[in-house]
Amino acid sequence: MWVVVCALPAVLFVEPPFVREGHRLFYLMSVGTTLLWGLVLTTPVYAMQERGRAILAVSGVVVAIPVLLLVGQSSWFIQDRIADYERASLLVRRVAQTAAEAPPDRELVYVNLPQFIAPQGNHLLTSPKLYGFREVWTIPGPFTALEDLIRVNGGPPRRARGVFVKALKPYWLPYGTEITLDELRALLRRDVVLLFDPERWDFVNLSAHWFPSAKESPPAEARLSDAVLFGRRIALEGAQVEWGTTTIRVVLWWRSLESTDQSYTVFTHLYDAEGRLVAQHDGIPVEGAVPTSLWRAGDLVRDVHVIAFPDDFRPGRYTLAVGMYNRATMERLPAISQAGRTFEAHRVPLAEWHYSRGDGKPRQQPSPGR
Repeated sequence: MWVVVCALPAVLFVEPPFVREGHRLFYLMSVGTTLLWGLVLTTPVYAMQERGRAILAVSGVVVAIPVLLLVGQSSWFIQDRIADYERASLLVRRVAQTAAEAPPDRELVYVNLPQFIAPQGNHLLTSPKLYGFREVWTIPGPFTALEDLIRVNGGPPRRARGVFVKALKPYWLPYGTEITLDELRALLRRDVVLLFDPERWDFVNLSAHWFPSAKESPPAEARLSDAVLFGRRIALEGAQVEWGTTTIRVVLWWRSLESTDQSYTVFTHLYDAEGRLVAQHDGIPVEGAVPTSLWRAGDLVRDVHVIAFPDDFRPGRYTLAVGMYNRATMERLPAISQAGRTFEAHRVPLAEWHYSRGDGKPRQQPSPGR
């Protein structure tokens, strides 16, 4: 009877798939069962209380032992799970924060948002399957509306939904409906598309980096006067360089001339006056989120790289260069400007500076090819 009473509300008011998969709905049954067995076990104790205080003391110890064991185990369980829940809470808060930061007139689309997370070793990673009782849910499958989740966690009321794209290779159970890469490209043209990045535990705004339209172009201040072709498949149309006190921020604007199945790595190198490499940043475009294997002819990609100065960085003249290579073979793509200029070692110099510690900032010199 107790099972029927507990199950009836779920059966009547909740969709069948949720009842079938939502075993937590029946936790109330376990509470009732516990109370029932507790009543059965303690009734003889109360019946014997009139026989003396000694029996009452013994019964108290008998009851206290399992209670203490239960409390101790629960305390260990809670302490062990705090970091898991904090990481899951951080992800949900970031969903609400990004919803508040995005333009309100466009729909929000979250790509490959994990339904739950699970710890593996010393790291908390998203997982494609449940690891016993260790999983921590972030968004319970298709039974929670993303718009409601955003609003409940302090975000604004706005249109939002979740999708997942297998071409982006999520290795976890994603939230939302599956879409194709072509459908994602269509969303990029009109919506704010945010891709979950498990390495940074944050989102990459694909809409701010990937423009699948030949009509888009780099901003005027970044545009190169002579674009550079890499392997005749990819063109570097724009570049912006910002020097900080400890880093260089390089923004590159790539144009895809034709589709390729190959994922190329971008390198940004800093050389001293003697041509020695003193600092660098290599990586897949857009922090690995938009590899060249996903580009189609006409796509424009905004790619940001940050180069950290070495500890022994000294005043002098430095040259910043950029290029592309195949990580599997370490072979660089040939770099030739549209005017026919070839570049040594297939690296394109973007800018030269004379670094001085006098004011803590480098003095920019004219950039080659600009």
